[in-house]
Amino acid sequence: MKKFDWKALAELIGIAAIVASLIFVGLQMKQSRDIAIAEQYQARTDSGIVYMLWLAENGDMKQAQIDRAKSFYEAGDGDAVFNEAYEAHGPEFLYTKNIADRSILIVWDNYYKQYQLGTMDEESWIAFRHRLKKHFRDEYARSLFTDEPERFRESFRELCTEIIAEIENETVPAE
Repeated sequence: MKKFDWKALAELIGIAAIVASLIFVGLQMKQSRDIAIAEQYQARTDSGIVYMLWLAENGDMKQAQIDRAKSFYEAGDGDAVFNEAYEAHGPEFLYTKNIADRSILIVWDNYYKQYQLGTMDEESWIAFRHRLKKHFRDEYARSLFTDEPERFRESFRELCTEIIAEIENETVPAE
């Protein structure tokens, strides 16, 4: 009979402990990286919102955009969604709505990024996704995304496209 090799067992346990600690360090580094990315993305979102607020408060920019909307409408360059909103509410309201709707898309893109990075739990994300879907039920708000989807990250575009398809499938009358 062979004698049990305690030294080999101790070395094996030592190697396993080193591997486990390296895995743990790697996971910590990934988590730290994800947190840093989330913080950077949050800072960019904050900057975007500050810019949108500046637009909302800047009288010259506001007037220029209102004049642009009037010219756009009068030239017949608007699509049906724009024209309907313009006729129903006027250019001043559209300016304010445009700022609000674009701002909320910036915020929801941030929420989605936080969810993707694992810094937002599933329960919270489901609630935010529901709100985004509700937001996209408004045709004018939806058109701000569909007119220029390239303004957003690819994964957020895919999410928005998926949500819009859900809405369109809900509203298609059964034959």
